[in-house]
Amino acid sequence: MSEDDERRMSRRTMLRVGAAGALGAVVLGCDPEGGMDAGTDSGLDAGMDASLDDAGGDDAGEDAAVADAGPPPRPFAVPPLDPGMSTGGVRVFELELRPGSVSFVDGTTTPTLGYNGDFLGPALAFRRGEEVELRVTNRLGRVTTTHWHGMHVPAAMDGGPHQRIADGETWVARYTVMNPASLCWFHPHAMGAVTDEHSTSHSVYMGLAGLLWITDDESDALALPKTYGVDDLPVVLQDRRFAPDGSFQHFVGDITPHSLRKGDQFLVNGVITPGLDTHAQQVRLRILNGSNARLYNLALVDDTGATREFAQIGSDGGLLTAPVTRDRVRLSPGERAEIVLDLTGDEGRTLSLVSKNEELSLDQYAGRVQADELDQQTVHLMTLRVGPATAGAVTTLPSALASFARIPESEAARTRVFQLGGPSGENHLINGMAMDIARTDAEVPLGDTEIWEIQNATNMAHPFHIHGQPFQVLSRSNIGMDGVPDEELGWKDTVLVRVGEIVRVIKRHTDFADPAGWFMFHCHILEHEDRGMMGQFTVV
Repeated sequence: MSEDDERRMSRRTMLRVGAAGALGAVVLGCDPEGGMDAGTDSGLDAGMDASLDDAGGDDAGEDAAVADAGPPPRPFAVPPLDPGMSTGGVRVFELELRPGSVSFVDGTTTPTLGYNGDFLGPALAFRRGEEVELRVTNRLGRVTTTHWHGMHVPAAMDGGPHQRIADGETWVARYTVMNPASLCWFHPHAMGAVTDEHSTSHSVYMGLAGLLWITDDESDALALPKTYGVDDLPVVLQDRRFAPDGSFQHFVGDITPHSLRKGDQFLVNGVITPGLDTHAQQVRLRILNGSNARLYNLALVDDTGATREFAQIGSDGGLLTAPVTRDRVRLSPGERAEIVLDLTGDEGRTLSLVSKNEELSLDQYAGRVQADELDQQTVHLMTLRVGPATAGAVTTLPSALASFARIPESEAARTRVFQLGGPSGENHLINGMAMDIARTDAEVPLGDTEIWEIQNATNMAHPFHIHGQPFQVLSRSNIGMDGVPDEELGWKDTVLVRVGEIVRVIKRHTDFADPAGWFMFHCHILEHEDRGMMGQFTVV
């Protein structure tokens, strides 16, 4: 083992001890492969095993959303950080997709799916510049895939619908980590109808998702919170609905072309509305919207009912160039945001992370046909109870973060237009066409920079995700063609396009030419993707 490997393994041990020692934060149990285990000794059951009636505040307004009414919330759970094994200069990770079960609801057992455990998966510790090998074994009893969402990788390693893994087989993805420090994630990406068990929407709803925790030298040198599980916390937001027997309820009523998997209970890292005992210092949350279809409008509310400001320091593709002061973060499915909460003067206080969904116009976002009652309410997501600061705590954020340049619009060789929807108002088409795995929708010349103009002609917002290459947002038509919000000036791989909006993004294609290697682009509302709102391109 190299000196670097020993340092990282030692750090891993320290992180586990530190996270387990933080009150109200439990490290999810690990099996020998280092994944999540929701068994009785893991701490996960202790965090979940209470009735939904005790979840507290799910339909609350701002005042009621502030925690502390009712029974104590379940403990916040921290996914295990898996450093892999260094073999011949390659960092090797083992992932196994398998069935499981979890007691989310008191007295019932929910059938689930997970990576290396019962529900969700580990956070894989990647480092920029390292070569990684991911051995993905399918134990689901049906075909699947695993896609590395946000990773800049060759098409053959991307894990899209072309890289199918039959039951019992192992698929090996091997690539160099080219991404800067960031939070990416992984999940299945097989094509199928929304009701098919192997479809993307069904697989993710059942629990198949994990994190890619990427570090690099530039981020290491910054005075940011970075102790995993203590002041640097992953936050995977999901929503679920439960049937009386405790199983996941996928749809309400008859399944229609507009049906979406939207829950009435909110999970953070696999725990229903948990409570985190945290510290009076700068606390970093790396947030993933891992829901199938729900948007979140995140806010931090204190125990007086006041909404707090915080700093956003990163988006999908990593750190911004400077912190951005905000009091809301809107996240559509697949998007990520890194925020830092200043809790330095809050010892002894209680705060809540909520989603102020009522502020998002149905006509611009969820759509009146697809919306449910929670799309117009403030919902409680998690409670934060603030204790003393830790030794060596970060108390002030740096004024400068990542160093990267904006891509000049003049560099673009061409503009491609992607209209969301069809000529008769269909919601689930792109440029009037449904996904055809035998059709190539675009061929991009190697070395070219392109502008992609995404036009939303449907009656609801769509998160548009592009595989393989990160992009930068050039403009949003609703704030002027030259306007870009500060929080969207970083690298992105998923962008929300509201009703009637035109969003222009720019991206370079400097590598990974392969005429038989397809990258996907699609809506990241997973039921829309499964209904055909997807296309594919090659770099040639």
